[in-house]
Amino acid sequence: MSVSVRGKVVLDHNNDVSDASNCRQGSEFVDSPVIAYVGTVVPPEAEDSSIAISRAGNLFQRNMLRSLKAVGAAPSVVLSQFPVPKFPRSRRIYVSGKSLSTDGISLRMLPFLNVPVLRQVSIGFQVIRSLVRWSRNVRGAKKVVMTYNLSEPPGLFTLIGARLIGATAVAALLDVNVPGETVPNTLVRRLDFALQNHIIPRYDAVIAINEHIVSDLCPSSPHIIIEGGVTQEFLDLFEESNPRVEPPFTVVFAGALSEANGIREMIQAFKLLPNTGFRLQIAGRGHLEDLVRKASDDDPRIEYHGYLSHDAVLEMYKGASVLLNMRLTSRINTRYFVPSKLMEYLATGVPIITTRIPHVERYAEFVYVLDSETPEALAAMIRRVARLNPEDRLEIGRAARAFAANNLEWTVQATRIRDFIDGLSTGS
Repeated sequence: MSVSVRGKVVLDHNNDVSDASNCRQGSEFVDSPVIAYVGTVVPPEAEDSSIAISRAGNLFQRNMLRSLKAVGAAPSVVLSQFPVPKFPRSRRIYVSGKSLSTDGISLRMLPFLNVPVLRQVSIGFQVIRSLVRWSRNVRGAKKVVMTYNLSEPPGLFTLIGARLIGATAVAALLDVNVPGETVPNTLVRRLDFALQNHIIPRYDAVIAINEHIVSDLCPSSPHIIIEGGVTQEFLDLFEESNPRVEPPFTVVFAGALSEANGIREMIQAFKLLPNTGFRLQIAGRGHLEDLVRKASDDDPRIEYHGYLSHDAVLEMYKGASVLLNMRLTSRINTRYFVPSKLMEYLATGVPIITTRIPHVERYAEFVYVLDSETPEALAAMIRRVARLNPEDRLEIGRAARAFAANNLEWTVQATRIRDFIDGLSTGS
């Protein structure tokens, strides 16, 4: 396998990501950098094999890598850590390295010791070792090391590896967890948060999911905002689909059953709605699963579907009158999050009720925004949307879908990432 670099061909023994047809050609891309990607991406068939795998996070990475390949910016190597719970929550003390693939992209899964402290150090040294090896195979090229989040694989080691090989270091920040808010307030979590605060501004550039990450953590860093995306296949799937207009008025939520996603609030809100004419469908897993199961047992209007495949979730969307994004922003500090599922919601054409999450102003005309995150406010909004003329609901859904198609389709987002990285390497 070879890649085109500065008008010449450099042998890359580790590059199974793309073929010559995917390399950028022509004078405008002669000096384009070669990219090493560091993340936690796994094939979709592996998503159910570990509770530590975030389906949303994995889908984001897969779509981003696939779309970068489509726009001629495929990473020449993808280094990935397989997400598993730490020992003793997992019985695996050692996670072996292997080669996997997804969407025509080769993944080099790195080995590591799966015990506290040693896990971080062992995977970190594997990242450095692999980056140094990769660098030898792309001598003479402008190099970029792009990492997905900074907790695992640990961003400090990735930054050190980038510095050792003279590469530009780019952090794609999709989750920055605040201890005591979105993650437990443990010593390990506090140290991780402090370390991220220290190293984020030391990366050469940032791809952030919202503006707060930049303004709070790296205000002087070159950056772009990539809040997520949707594939053309997803848009095509909902092209002929319309939201439910016949009764009962069906509210659908799919995602992690966590405090941050407002699970308690949505269940309490349904207690305030009339006993007929409304239905709540929930899919997902998480620590509030027992609460959801009990609510489903107690109230026949609430249906819990468990943890569904992505295809089954899409079928739920098609049967929805409205989709619900109840990500909390006042009771829990989710300042550094934008629910990537909201991008999917917009692309379905189904009306959306959402809290005032960061960056929501960009979509405010296409969604129904809650100014209060109480059960009372949510119940009132559900009643309000249900009373709207069905054609008005259809119209706002169509406008949301058009916005997603024009602005959030993944090749559009990947082109922005590609051009941003090219600009870093040329100094523009």
